[in-house]
Amino acid sequence: DGTDWIQQYPMSSPTARDGHGMAYDSARGVTVVWGGYTDSQGLVSDTWEWDGTNWNQSSTMNMPPSLMGVAMTYDATNGKIVLFGGSTNSWDFASSAVATTWQYDGTTWAKFSSGPDARMGHAMAYDSARGRTVMYGGGACAGSFDILGDTWEWDGTQWTQQSIEGPWNRYGHNMAYDAA
Repeated sequence: DGTDWIQQYPMSSPTARDGHGMAYDSARGVTVVWGGYTDSQGLVSDTWEWDGTNWNQSSTMNMPPSLMGVAMTYDATNGKIVLFGGSTNSWDFASSAVATTWQYDGTTWAKFSSGPDARMGHAMAYDSARGRTVMYGGGACAGSFDILGDTWEWDGTQWTQQSIEGPWNRYGHNMAYDAA
């Protein structure tokens, strides 16, 4: 509530997981969780929405394949959740990362194939002043596992690599947009 954490006891909830994507869809007022790795099921491809009281599993169309290590954010300009990358194998990251972008409008996932190299453990945040999703770093999986320091921007239809000096190469980090 801004001051204290209050444990919720919803009727249903997603299985405990890691390596999933999570983003808040401000237009629909729900937090969206997608995919990840569970102890009981391994890699999963499911979409859950938290409305502040309950979790509801979405019966969406065209879901991404089971992945972990994805990055996800909400694109307010286009009104869609953006998901990029991840790994199709929880143990073999070096050969199983993907370079696919997915967008979720609350009903359907749509796939986009062009963009940055395959990676996992990267981070994304939405820059509302410029109307762009910004992605930084991660682990590239092209035969070996290399930690990246590249910056990419998604405008709702395509990725563009930015040639700017950034922090040191990163993996497993987080990002947030600072409006100030």
